[in-house]
Amino acid sequence: MKITCLKNDLERALNTVQKAVSKNQAVPAIENVLFEARGDELFIKATNIEVFVEYKITVALEKDGEFLIPVDILLQSIKNSNTQNKKITLELKKNTLHIKDGNSNFTIKTVNKEDFPIIKKPESLKNTKNTIDKDVFLKGVKSVYLFSSNMLVKPELSSVYIHKEDDNLVYVSTDQFRLAEKKIKHNSNENFQNILIPIKNINIIIKILESTEEQTLRFVSEENQLSFESDNLFVSSRILDLSFPDYKNIIPKEYKTKLIVLKEDFLNSLKKTALFTDKFGKTEISLNNKKILLKTENKDIGEIEEQIDVVQEGEDNFKLNINNKYLQEGVLAINSDSVELWFLKEGSPLLLKGVGDDSFVYILMPMNN
Repeated sequence: MKITCLKNDLERALNTVQKAVSKNQAVPAIENVLFEARGDELFIKATNIEVFVEYKITVALEKDGEFLIPVDILLQSIKNSNTQNKKITLELKKNTLHIKDGNSNFTIKTVNKEDFPIIKKPESLKNTKNTIDKDVFLKGVKSVYLFSSNMLVKPELSSVYIHKEDDNLVYVSTDQFRLAEKKIKHNSNENFQNILIPIKNINIIIKILESTEEQTLRFVSEENQLSFESDNLFVSSRILDLSFPDYKNIIPKEYKTKLIVLKEDFLNSLKKTALFTDKFGKTEISLNNKKILLKTENKDIGEIEEQIDVVQEGEDNFKLNINNKYLQEGVLAINSDSVELWFLKEGSPLLLKGVGDDSFVYILMPMNN
């Protein structure tokens, strides 16, 4: 088998699929990538069992064939080549791949491919009308995925939940101490099945999609798999057959006190007070003459108070203890220049959102006194 293709195409494909390659002693085959050449197309595949990715490029081919090879060695050899040659040739001779890149020639031993798992593309992908812009999907998951749980005891919390609500796709994650919800417009003529994607898979999917130029993705979810496909790319991820908590009832629908504060001022003050937090990261927030008062105390270090000007609506009775780090992360996730804080009553969650932007809300549970 002999393959000739554009070096840039091969490098881009390898850069994409390597995101799913896994170091796995139980299944050594998945530490490599599979090359399948048919007709004038080369399919390069990788998987870590949870996520499967395939990238297709156009090639000149002498005889169909396939082989399994370590991706790191091949990719780094191509990247480190100083040749200006635009094409590269791969020729399989017995169990060795011979690579010719301009004046550079090298060989790599192939690997036994028998244990490499293959996931079939769902037939429904061919006719689905469900499409999504890659950047829109990335925006949705990246708005919330950092707030999922890192504990595996409840896998439904170590995930991103995606469901349809009116004409929006809604992305949600929670670790029980905070919750983030992002709504993005999405028009679809087909029913949308609720999806629960493990966070470890989300991290890989993000890397794969960020490394490609593919833009419009067809997608389906069936048989515990979420699959994306475009002209050259196919990505499939395991999804969970579990129920996400009914979270809507913890999102405040009203407030007794609403504060509006400049995002930059708020973050700067939170960073200062974070230096004095105790091992629990506790910061007290209260109101003082239409100013937010942030107070932090550490018996071993000292204490600090910070005041920030705010626009206030509602009652003056506003006081709660909050995790400083969690509050900073929520403020950072807001895209607006100013942040709204909603407070209902003692013991109730604090709601944050951007001024003029109802598409993202961040809910933070207060700490015990």
